[in-house]
Amino acid sequence: QTFTNLIVWLAAIDSLFLVFVSLSFSLPSLSPLYKEKVFPLLLPSLLPLTSVTLSGSVYCVIALAVERYLHLSRPHASNKGSFFGYILPVLAFSVLYNGPKFFEFTTEYRQNENRDMVPSVRATEFRKNVDYSFYVLGSNFVFMGILPFTLLISLTIMITNRVKQYFSSEEVSDKSMSLLLSIIVLVQLVCH
Repeated sequence: QTFTNLIVWLAAIDSLFLVFVSLSFSLPSLSPLYKEKVFPLLLPSLLPLTSVTLSGSVYCVIALAVERYLHLSRPHASNKGSFFGYILPVLAFSVLYNGPKFFEFTTEYRQNENRDMVPSVRATEFRKNVDYSFYVLGSNFVFMGILPFTLLISLTIMITNRVKQYFSSEEVSDKSMSLLLSIIVLVQLVCH
């Protein structure tokens, strides 16, 4: 039950990520009106929300791997609830980790050639700070690169060993769930 709920949460988080990416990167290219009037108003919130959902997606995949490993190695410790056991900590981490990104951009109004007031995006002094740039690069390298990949690869290896060691060919559902998780992890690693 928890594994299935985590898959549903992952799909929801990934869908939100796609919406935010579309609003941030695709729609400005497709609609000049959106790019000029709406995009500058949304961007200071859209970019951080995109980062929050990306982090949430990565760590939700890790939560899936942890749940699958617990189910196989310590069944009494698994299936403790998807929201409070996994999703709430993942969302809390994602929001706190990406919290500073909400202060990177602001919207200002300027006059265009027709003397109309139009919104425009401006990077804040916080965003321009060199130390902050090093923080973002370093923390992303660790928390969005090294740590998730190491955890996913380690958990996938441990799950694969458990499946090979303990399950007979009659228990197809656990093997198929492990295969599903392995495919999700592989896609995550390739796409990230």
